[in-house]
Amino acid sequence: MYKTVHGAVGVRILLLLSVLTAGFSQDPNVNALVADKPASCDDISGQWYNQLNSEVEFRHGDGFQLHGTYGSYVNTAQTHGNSSSAAATRGRLIGFTKDTTLGFTVVWDTSSTMTSYTGNCYVDHERGTVQIRAAWHLVERQDSLADSWKGVRTGQAVFTRQRQQACF
Repeated sequence: MYKTVHGAVGVRILLLLSVLTAGFSQDPNVNALVADKPASCDDISGQWYNQLNSEVEFRHGDGFQLHGTYGSYVNTAQTHGNSSSAAATRGRLIGFTKDTTLGFTVVWDTSSTMTSYTGNCYVDHERGTVQIRAAWHLVERQDSLADSWKGVRTGQAVFTRQRQQACF
């Protein structure tokens, strides 16, 4: 059924098969150059990572709805010095996306805290990459009016489909 191909033709066929099947490896490090999603903001479902190596997974719901999960290493990294030695703080997210705009809120599992993000998806056509740039507001429970000033924090996040160098 199978014929053995020898010589230069056989080598060329093996090289061609290697190139054609390179994107099907189970090792994510091997696939780093082969994006699992094309450079487009049409479908943002899947895994994304921000500059602090937090992980977000988006899933599309009905209409413009977004659902997913969020894992943040910010608090654990500040305590332990890096994100590899501690578990992430987890949260569930719900939001909306339309065209290139999106907004979502994360309800954190371990505290009376929520973080809301609003932003845009951008395609860098020169690099063939996609990123989401968003502003966020974290709201944390405060038990007194006098402490209300420390209940809101604001910042920015840049999400990409590849892990980034954490900047703690």
